[in-house]
Amino acid sequence: MVVPADQTLLFTLPLELRELIYRAVLSSPLDGTELLRTCREIYLEAQKFLFERPLSFRSQSVLFHWLNRVPPEYLPQAKVLSLNIQEVDLRSLLSAPALVSHPGDPPRLLTWELYEAELERLNHALRQLPKIQRIIIRAVSGRQSFLYRECLQRFLGMLGSLYPDLVDISLEGKFHHQSLSFLSSFKKLEAFSFDGFSASSPSETAGVLAGLQRLTSLSLVSQGTMLSPGSHMHSDYTAKRQSFTGGVVNKMDNLTCFSVTETIPVSAPTLFFTPEILNSLQKHQSLRKLKVCLSQTPDHDTLTAMRSFLEHTQIRILDLDWPDLEPNAVGTFSLMPECLEELWIRAKSTADAFDIIWSIAESRKAGEVQALYELVLVRTTQMYGIISPFGNERKDSGAEGTTEYADTVSFPWLYSLPLSETLCGELTPSSRCALPRMRRKRSILVGHRGAYKSWVCESHGIPNNVEQRGLSQYLRSAGLHELS
Repeated sequence: MVVPADQTLLFTLPLELRELIYRAVLSSPLDGTELLRTCREIYLEAQKFLFERPLSFRSQSVLFHWLNRVPPEYLPQAKVLSLNIQEVDLRSLLSAPALVSHPGDPPRLLTWELYEAELERLNHALRQLPKIQRIIIRAVSGRQSFLYRECLQRFLGMLGSLYPDLVDISLEGKFHHQSLSFLSSFKKLEAFSFDGFSASSPSETAGVLAGLQRLTSLSLVSQGTMLSPGSHMHSDYTAKRQSFTGGVVNKMDNLTCFSVTETIPVSAPTLFFTPEILNSLQKHQSLRKLKVCLSQTPDHDTLTAMRSFLEHTQIRILDLDWPDLEPNAVGTFSLMPECLEELWIRAKSTADAFDIIWSIAESRKAGEVQALYELVLVRTTQMYGIISPFGNERKDSGAEGTTEYADTVSFPWLYSLPLSETLCGELTPSSRCALPRMRRKRSILVGHRGAYKSWVCESHGIPNNVEQRGLSQYLRSAGLHELS
């Protein structure tokens, strides 16, 4: 077929194929928008796919403002929404007309009416985003007024009628005064994340989560600043105990992924990475992925319980991330079951990284961990602040940006980086490897600050004649080719 000189090859493709290309290039926040600047026709065809990127708003007022500025025909493209629910602006109460509900009535404050009006605006705004499948709701982390709690409760109840087909819900911030009963409206829910505390009792929580037949992924993200250390209780305005316990785990079925992230004071014990929880998880034979990210090293009893857990389950993907994670802990506590395929583990230093790889090489030489095909070593310089997955930072969404990702990137974000056989540079928020993994080769990623280097092993084993030398030299001598 002869293509006119003034027509690019792209436009010789059917529109359906062009849209597949546009979606692949524009729907991820990790990719740029240069394609839209190539020509007007591409811009008109492809701009709607920008709305498939995760939307993030730092307040409901920013959401309202944004909806007034964007073309409404593109809003059904949005699938992922992150929204901070802030306190309602009460400054209008200071004006004289707000003090009187009807002429002749005595003056009174219309505070709750302002919250009701805010809920109506939220309802109207979210109805303009009808195709949302994944939602992150962030509540105020500090002290909350009683009216704010009531408003938040009604908002959560409203989600069931707005988005009954949600597959992923994350609650961040302080939802300690909210019941989890609203989750019963989401029959297709597959993933749920919260901090393990709510107004629901453990038995109520178990009933709600057990009733979600499609729920396969559960994530607990606990921030110690919102709890009183060592008591497993809320801060001073409530004494309600945590609503997630080992008994809740026993009632659940079909779990394939369990994740625990805990940022707690040094003097406080972990809340959810405990022998009780690990013992309860043993009955979940469908469990394939375990992710653990802690701000302090687990005690001996917990590691012993984890060894028993790994012996009785079929974990394929294991993420281990806590300070002072000694290389010999992997062998001492048998943290690599025979069925393990991917291991993500923190290495404090180059020497520790060397010891971890050496230990795995010795195990493979002995005929163990033969299913392992991917090893990821992670090391950062700034650890265990407020841990959260890498999020969207679109300027039009009102999200607050971060000036330096190199030192603040968290382990959950690293987990989302796929490895590749092809050439790649530094893996930063603006660049990534995009090709699928090849199971016939073992991939190793070593990360430090903003520069993440990849090596691919051509063989299934690592040579055992390795001298003590720099990690890069060792990897090359082991048949690992640096991708740069």
